[in-house]
Amino acid sequence: DGAGAASGRRPTKASIEQRIAQMRGKPDYSATLDRRVHIEVLEGTEDAVETAVILVWDQGVSFIQNEAVWNDSLATLEWELTVEALGSTTTLASVQNFSSVIAEDFKNTAVVAVFLSLLLILIYIWVRFGSVRYSLAAIITIVHDVLTAIGLIALAEILYDHEITASIARSMLIEPFKIDLNLVAAILTIIGYSLNDTIVIMDRIRENRGRMPYATKKIVNDSINQTISRTVITSGTTLLATLILYTMGGPGVRAFSYALLCGVIVGTYSSIAVASPFVWSRKRDISAALELKRTKAKMP
Repeated sequence: DGAGAASGRRPTKASIEQRIAQMRGKPDYSATLDRRVHIEVLEGTEDAVETAVILVWDQGVSFIQNEAVWNDSLATLEWELTVEALGSTTTLASVQNFSSVIAEDFKNTAVVAVFLSLLLILIYIWVRFGSVRYSLAAIITIVHDVLTAIGLIALAEILYDHEITASIARSMLIEPFKIDLNLVAAILTIIGYSLNDTIVIMDRIRENRGRMPYATKKIVNDSINQTISRTVITSGTTLLATLILYTMGGPGVRAFSYALLCGVIVGTYSSIAVASPFVWSRKRDISAALELKRTKAKMP
């Protein structure tokens, strides 16, 4: 009754789900974030719920194994959460009316910000390294890292829901992560980390190139070998800290640490295996080698 009292009409199924999800995000109920919830409408429709039952499943709590624990940690806690969520006086109808407009505005702003940042990165690297090839290599690497990280976030939900991989996913603390502000912050961190790692290798390539107009295969290979120890040490320490955060930080930061964990691994790989090969000009390298052979052939 409380969920629809503010608007004077029956609540929708979506509004009930939203209220309960928001309540789980509060510190008092953060321990329930891993639970799976399903709302079944008994009377009314999804747009006007009269009676509904809320089904909650927790892998670590079983009524058959321990009734007392089930009653204390699941039944009682879920009842308190539901009563508090649905008894709140927040006007959900007004929130929902504005949510689509605000979300669209945020989306447009985010798209503009992303394209503007990529453009500025492209210009900065172009000016610093004196070649558009370096700029394109950095942009391609960033896009590669972000798309891969988002793909692994989506894969986490598939592994969590699939009956074959569900038990493995839960043992690895994998859950259906949602794109929220925490994940946006993680993706921005991945962009900065990947760009920094890429620039370190590119800077060494520029130093080894000297006054040559392009980077040969040998120069690129030597530059990677000279910086790989720094890359491995930096990435290793970052991975160790992120892994501790993922396993011991709790549900509140698990999505952030999972995305960052994926991003650091992918970013380390891409700065070596994706960005560096783009800097190498195969066509010019081969042309120079052929010219050198012809010059040596003409020498007595």
